[in-house]
Amino acid sequence: MVRHLSPYALPLLFVGILVSLGATGEQLKKPLDPNSAQTDYSFRVRPGADALFFHVVVDASSNVTGVSVLHEGQRNPFQTLSSCSKDLPMQLLEGDEKLALVRHADFNFDGYEDLELLQYVNDHLGKSLFCVYLWDDLTGRFRYEPQLFIADPIPHPETRTITSHSDYQGGPYTDSTYEWNGTKLVLLAEGGITYGSKNARCGFTSFCQRLINGKMRKIVEKPTACSGNPVEAVDCPASAIGQRSKY
Repeated sequence: MVRHLSPYALPLLFVGILVSLGATGEQLKKPLDPNSAQTDYSFRVRPGADALFFHVVVDASSNVTGVSVLHEGQRNPFQTLSSCSKDLPMQLLEGDEKLALVRHADFNFDGYEDLELLQYVNDHLGKSLFCVYLWDDLTGRFRYEPQLFIADPIPHPETRTITSHSDYQGGPYTDSTYEWNGTKLVLLAEGGITYGSKNARCGFTSFCQRLINGKMRKIVEKPTACSGNPVEAVDCPASAIGQRSKY
């Protein structure tokens, strides 16, 4: 997992937060019958290409273990991809009968659709994690990209950036913006609300920072939720979030 920790990073590890928040509700549900899961999908990696078909593999314990990829009209897969995190198993529970396990988008802006396999979902926070497999048209196969194991990644072809939004228990959140520098995914900017404040009267800090000359630099930082007042986010300048950087 790629994590870009900063002075504003929340005090608990990302996966630890996800698991602890989801555990109580999940313990009340029974595992879903694997035969009831929505496991078959298809899409084209580019307009005009033959459709590819995807079968999500669910074991007897209702855990998503991977996905098989097939050409149209073929019964045997030409590629089988394993789930990307053994530490965060995706177990399907009662009520997940219509849960979409596969999505697709062009994450590296090469004109080809890439594969997303659901690895974790937290209904309470509306947060999901996906294993992202990039399509390589030279080999005609997908390859796992660990740098994209971030919360709910959304590609923006107009700016060639990828954004991620993470909500945390109690109201804090982080909005992050990334872009590719060659094959490396670089954190450009982030902003949001984090726990704690330098001001003892304030419970949270609102912040915005961006990458400048190779280092994350503070743009705005402001205590908030002071003396019983509501939490207020600072406005990030347009140059701080969602714009391309020369590092």
